[in-house]
Amino acid sequence: MYKLGHLTLAIALVAGRIAGAQSTAAYRAQLDSLVRVWQPLAEAEERAAANRRTDIPPIAFAVGPLNFRSDSAMLDLAHAAAARLAPLIEREYGASASRLAPYTFVVLSTGNAMAAVADSTGRMVLRGGIFRTVDAVFQAWQSRATEMLFDHLDPELRDWVGGSIPLERLRRADFNDTRVRLLLEGSNATRDCVNGKEARCAGALGLTSSGNPLFTLYDATERAAIVKSFASILRRTEPVRFDRCASTLQSSVCDSLAELIPPDAVPLAAPPAVRQNFVHFALEEGGAGALDRFMAPGTPRERIERASRMPADTVVAHWQANFSNTRSTSTALDTTTALSSLVWAAACATLALRSSRWR
Repeated sequence: MYKLGHLTLAIALVAGRIAGAQSTAAYRAQLDSLVRVWQPLAEAEERAAANRRTDIPPIAFAVGPLNFRSDSAMLDLAHAAAARLAPLIEREYGASASRLAPYTFVVLSTGNAMAAVADSTGRMVLRGGIFRTVDAVFQAWQSRATEMLFDHLDPELRDWVGGSIPLERLRRADFNDTRVRLLLEGSNATRDCVNGKEARCAGALGLTSSGNPLFTLYDATERAAIVKSFASILRRTEPVRFDRCASTLQSSVCDSLAELIPPDAVPLAAPPAVRQNFVHFALEEGGAGALDRFMAPGTPRERIERASRMPADTVVAHWQANFSNTRSTSTALDTTTALSSLVWAAACATLALRSSRWR
């Protein structure tokens, strides 16, 4: 989009080219046409620039590699939140923290504090809600920092990780959540992973490439479900076979269609939240500089090995042991649920016996 200076230059250049070749009337008409087209665009650009300038609070300060801005009303809150965020970013992100230097973490005064992030032009790229405390602003900024760093990953790595990695240390509850997600996912490979088969974990995470994942990670029923998810393509190219597969779920028919699906189009068996948990674990295992090593070019397996400073299979084994060890929590929940169910069953039985039907 042209600014006013660019607009003037563009018009002058065009005018110089056409002045000698056209009559004064034609020249003026074409010039007026150019002005009508570009003037609104230039004015919109000027308004946007003015809005950006007025959006940014006046007081700027830096903590470590990060830049901050606030107005006087929110300055104490901004300083306190920045003092928590910057050391955490430096410790967890290492040299990669410099990737956040072009951004500015902002607190706007709107009666309460509104956390936001501005890019190098002053444009607000991430706005938050209304926050009343230092902890809330810190959490909002922290979330936005992880999102921005995730955007700096190359596209293939971004697709594999599937989302940003939190800065907080992993907790037992995170591993328990991973175990539940693996059990609920529609692949026998993820269930095998929970049951201690580490090679199946590696396959589900996309760290190995042994054959077509549709046939190595999914059973016949699961393959049929995936085939049906490609209905918009397969029904058009193979209408007879697709209808037979969809109606009868005959393995041979569905598998013949599964072979037509490119392996790289098959979704990874482990869902994004599980992959993020695994990467988070590998980074914690690797310690200082792990993220810098992870972001260097390579396959997911190579990146995990560099980040963690150990073989990928070892990382998988340690990771798998963590959520396998959450079974006691799940068992306790199951026992509580079972006892509760028995109590409610007894209560329902008592009420039923008192009804007229059983007298």
